[in-house]
Amino acid sequence: MKPINPLRLLLICVILAVAGWSATVVTSRYSMATPVLPATALATMGVIVAITLILGIRVLRWRNSLKPNSTATKTQLDPLLAARTLILAQACAYAGTVLLGWHVGIFLDQLRIWSLRSDQGITWLALAMAGGGLVMIVVGLLVERFCKIPRRTATPTASTGRRAALPAGKPPGKANMHTEAIDPPGIAWQRVSPKYITVRLVEWAVANLVTVVVLAAPLLFVLLGWWRWPPLWLAITVPSATLLAALWRLVLIPRQVRAIGYAERDEDLLIRGGIFFQRTMAVPYGRMQFVDIGVGPVERALGLCTVKLHTASPGTNARIPGLPAAEGARLREQLAARGEARLAGL
Repeated sequence: MKPINPLRLLLICVILAVAGWSATVVTSRYSMATPVLPATALATMGVIVAITLILGIRVLRWRNSLKPNSTATKTQLDPLLAARTLILAQACAYAGTVLLGWHVGIFLDQLRIWSLRSDQGITWLALAMAGGGLVMIVVGLLVERFCKIPRRTATPTASTGRRAALPAGKPPGKANMHTEAIDPPGIAWQRVSPKYITVRLVEWAVANLVTVVVLAAPLLFVLLGWWRWPPLWLAITVPSATLLAALWRLVLIPRQVRAIGYAERDEDLLIRGGIFFQRTMAVPYGRMQFVDIGVGPVERALGLCTVKLHTASPGTNARIPGLPAAEGARLREQLAARGEARLAGL
């Protein structure tokens, strides 16, 4: 099953926002009820989110038990249940996109006639429904990441118990990354873990939701009549533009993670990243003062870490996020040993 394309979600959201706006204008013109879901729909949305998240966590625990260095007890999971969880996650994301777009259109239309209505219950209800749709999108995308089984480079054979041979030209842990013009020739880049996308999604949700809420506070105060400045159009434009920029960054997260790579050479470590503004950094082993590992709460839950390289010049400090914990520990010891060897030879 193909993963969800964030651009498709964004397109659906925009189309439904226009449709929701148009439907609200038509119903207002003919004195019909505003096409917004009742408040009881929030309970239904909460149940869907809870079931999706519970099933997704179960799949994630089973996937983590498949790791070679995992201390968790091997568990069995019904493949049909895993497939249904993936379908449920994608359905949750698409349904949330429809609800978000539709009710954002209604909310924007209600703001237009805010001063003409004595009861603003429909406006707040539309905003609550849009928030519920956003939660469904985030949970659906997270659970979809939970259901992605990592590709194995080698598996034990049934007869000998030895690891099967790898395909020619693909060493363990290496990945075929598109070579850019600024990359040194003949480099076999190693990608970070795809689970780092989940970390970035969680960081995006926390940072951007808080930012949008803070920037939308003046709009609330203006609508309630507590503030006379800024004007209504400016109070709407600032959080709306911020939300659009946040959605654009959300679309770019998978590509940004896939663009991160590193390669160990004899004299230095190469680190690359970036989509529009690409960068390839060479950190000589002899200039490394120390190497440490950082782990956040979400990274710890996914078994990831971030390797931080500190050199004599703060401008050349570098970091490699999204590494599996075992690979991070190995890379730290390897880089520290090479750095000490280069310093001893000076």
